[in-house]
Amino acid sequence: MNIPAIHKKKSRQYRDLEQELRKLRRFMLPKNFSPIGNYSQLIYTKTLAYRILAHAGFESYFEDRVSEVYLTAINNWQNYGKVSKVIPALLAFSGMNMESPPDSIVSSQSSQRPSWDDRLKLSNKVKNAGTSLMFTLKKNHGIREKNLLDMLLRVGIESDDIDAAWLATIDSFGQDRGNAAHISAAVNRTQQPPDPKSELDRVTDLLTGLKEIDEMLNYLMKK
Repeated sequence: MNIPAIHKKKSRQYRDLEQELRKLRRFMLPKNFSPIGNYSQLIYTKTLAYRILAHAGFESYFEDRVSEVYLTAINNWQNYGKVSKVIPALLAFSGMNMESPPDSIVSSQSSQRPSWDDRLKLSNKVKNAGTSLMFTLKKNHGIREKNLLDMLLRVGIESDDIDAAWLATIDSFGQDRGNAAHISAAVNRTQQPPDPKSELDRVTDLLTGLKEIDEMLNYLMKK
């Protein structure tokens, strides 16, 4: 996606995430990293907490931004008749059947009127697709590849515009977060302890790559 320079300003959500990650780095990770990777059990525990809380920050970012892009597109369409790329993407990835037009605008059974309106009226189709997206955001619990595609493709980001290496890294990060959150401290002590510097480097790389996604979402909001 070719993003004009005017849309490359950081969103509020991105700036909030940057600030939150800076706080987590200051409070949860050691000020100086060990050259041999030797830390106390407290540092290892705080590093796992850093991973979990950083993950929560990324998750909140995606849910908030995708919701913002969707609501902006719906507002522009309903109030100004402006159709952005978000609307067809919303319909395309809603999971609804793309039916051919019916033979008549009159239903043979009056009891079928609600579903008949859904078949006939574009506004109903868009509304139902929006409801599907908001339900997806409400039940979302992660930033694995599946989670991100379920959110981003629905608001118009193309799969080709998502860096594959970045997507693989954040998927791995999401998996590691799940391991840290669902394994007891006693079990964690028997496994390879997390390296604080590696955790920081991974989160920093993810934030840097997220900037491109943020710019695309800016563009979709204004397009």
